[in-house]
Amino acid sequence: MNIAELREAVAAAGAAGDFSIRSVAQPDATPDNVHVVEPAADGSGRWVVYYSERGEHADFEFFDTEAAACEHALSMLEDEPEPSYVPSAEANEVAARIAAEVEQDRRRMLRERGIDPDTLKPIQ
Repeated sequence: MNIAELREAVAAAGAAGDFSIRSVAQPDATPDNVHVVEPAADGSGRWVVYYSERGEHADFEFFDTEAAACEHALSMLEDEPEPSYVPSAEANEVAARIAAEVEQDRRRMLRERGIDPDTLKPIQ
């Protein structure tokens, strides 16, 4: 795999905004909140993958070939975590019921204090 193929895979996965894939080293360019794939700036012929956030670079990983760096970056796409919690229909019903009860309590308390719950103005 090369960077052109990686760009296509990243775009197909809808993650283009999560990566900066470069054909030349740009160590002074500081994209925000992205994984960067580029040739190492030391002229060694190696490639580097790292994370750039607010001008700071972290999690450097060096690779001997472009293909190895691209495969690593591709594996990052595949390792994206699934949502940790997806509420069930029952949980959504309970949440809706609780929200309705809270709204009823809010309206009751406002009326008890002489405030119209719809306009939030004093009841006359």
